[in-house]
Parts: sequence; C-alpha cells; structure tokens
Amino acid sequence: MNVKSYVFTNSEIETLKFHRDNLKDVKSKIRIIAMLLLKSNPDTIFVSDILGMVPRTIENWFKKYIDGGVKGLIACNYTPKKAKLDFFQINQVVIWVIHHNPDTTKEVAEYIREKFNI
Repeated sequence: MNVKSYVFTNSEIETLKFHRDNLKDVKSKIRIIAMLLLKSNPDTIFVSDILGMVPRTIENWFKKYIDGGVKGLIACNYTPKKAKLDFFQINQVVIWVIHHNPDTTKEVAEYIREKFNI
C-alpha cells in the first residue's frame, strides 16, 4: 500500500486521535501523530522532517499501521540479539570488573577482546 494513495477514514482518524490523547508512552504517541500527519500531508519526507526521523522510519510505521492497525503500530516486537558471551564468560567479566574497577567501558571491551577473542 502506497502512503500517497491511502485515504484515512473518519473512524480511523477518531481512533488515532483517541489513542494520541490517551496513551502515556511517548514513543507510541509519536507513531500515532505520524499517522495523523500523513493524513494531512501524505509525504513521508515532510512528516519525517517534522518528527526528526528518517523517511524510511515513517514508511515502516505506516506499513505496521496498515498491517495491524493501531495495535500493530504501537506494538513493541523487539527481540534482543543472542549474547556473544556465554553464562560463564559473563561471570568472568563481572568478577574481573569487581576486582579491577575499570574507569571506562572501553577497558571492559578490551578485556573481553583479549580474554575471549570477541
């Protein structure tokens, strides 16, 4: 579905406004506001300039909205990457940090690189 050819219905606008006014999560509100801005001006560059995002982000949000409505738009489907260190290696790093009390995270990263070749 193309952003420029999509026509928001009155009920969609009312639903978006309701969520905009009642959501407490700022990130979700911004996504809702982006959809309301697209209704007024279906130019992702215009909306991204206003919100300080890249146009691709606005396009991705629009796709989420089309695929799943408001719930799809505000859903957080974050899946963390698998850790590069295993449980025992993490414990070794914790012990090292406790004993050496490094000043920066760079020192911790250097330790991990030297000790585990990661």
